[in-house]
Amino acid sequence: MAKRDLENLQLPDEITSEIKDLAKSKGISIKEATQLPYIQFKISEVKKEERVITGTPVRINNGGKVMTIDPAKALNPADYALDTPEGQTAWNEAKKAKREYEKNH
Repeated sequence: MAKRDLENLQLPDEITSEIKDLAKSKGISIKEATQLPYIQFKISEVKKEERVITGTPVRINNGGKVMTIDPAKALNPADYALDTPEGQTAWNEAKKAKREYEKNH
């Protein structure tokens, strides 16, 4: 049950292992270990970093926001507004970036 609770938090492996180690060394439950100030600080730092990464817009020359494209992952047409010219341009650029990535790797 503690393992399930720990998995539900969806934390990085390093924090998960720290929680397990603290719980074991102090003889407390996983739930109590997650409430320790040190662990709460680590969790808040991870969440803050995620917000910065996911919330930072990428700008192009015309000042519009575009999605960052990871060419190593599969493309999903649902992520693009293909009924607009901007969406079609973004889709074509994503496909081009994917082809270049596959050619080089």
